Amino acid sequence: MDARDGTVLLHRPRLHFIDIDIEDALDHGSTTCWIFADSDALFDEDGLCCSWPHCDCSYNVCADGWSCASPGAESWSLWRATIDTYRFYRDALERDSYDGNGQEFEMYSHVNFEEMYNFNPQAASIQCVYSSLHAFSRGMVTRDVVGHEVGHSFHRKETTYEYSYES
Repeated sequence: MDARDGTVLLHRPRLHFIDIDIEDALDHGSTTCWIFADSDALFDEDGLCCSWPHCDCSYNVCADGWSCASPGAESWSLWRATIDTYRFYRDALERDSYDGNGQEFEMYSHVNFEEMYNFNPQAASIQCVYSSLHAFSRGMVTRDVVGHEVGHSFHRKETTYEYSYES
């Protein structure tokens, strides 16, 4: 706003709130899109999952089941890197998530890729029917790697690149 006459100088459309699902794959892997049936829900858009009758809390019932989350340092890093990546798409590109339509960030830490592929990519963006899963092996959760994998999902929504193995 101009301080003298109140003219709007810059207008940014209001974007929707972030939608997050962060889980620990517990060192498992699979080749399907519902890959971690026995994973632990850690975070959603409201923060730490804490809704199990045996927990000392009941303030955040995560959509992917009951959980008394106790994430390690790497999972906390995935939470922060996911928020940072969302904010980049929101602030720099004026997009609501990587697809521009508020798609949920499906993030998995501690993935065992050797159970999934004949090679070990360490991190991956996996295309599913309606969304993408972003998976990271132990030691691979850093902001640049998370942003890189979400970038693959962004590109799939915008272009028709042909990916093969580690391209």
